Amino acid sequence: MFAGLDVGSRTIKLVTFDKAIRESFIVETGVNPLSRCRQLIFGVNYERLVVTGYGRHLVAPVLQGEVVTEIKAFAAGARYLIPDCHTVIDIGGQDSKVILLASQGEVQKFE
Repeated sequence: MFAGLDVGSRTIKLVTFDKAIRESFIVETGVNPLSRCRQLIFGVNYERLVVTGYGRHLVAPVLQGEVVTEIKAFAAGARYLIPDCHTVIDIGGQDSKVILLASQGEVQKFE
């Protein structure tokens, strides 16, 4: 079982998957994002935990997760869900991003 944890300024999202998405959760970040993340993953041992978002550097070391930038995570996720995707637009609680993907799915440019 694998997990992706996005620790944003307004919400925390968790997706668990193996060959398919198994569960997903969205909770408010609140005043203690680390505590919220611990509640979300309590009792589950993940083969790999990837952490993105505004609070990734706070949470990842404590939860033994791997830090990945949102840009790389969006590129990988978009290509997984839509193999011929070339553009990702993210409108978040703190900022917005437009990501252009090259033919093999790697990040070509982002603003």
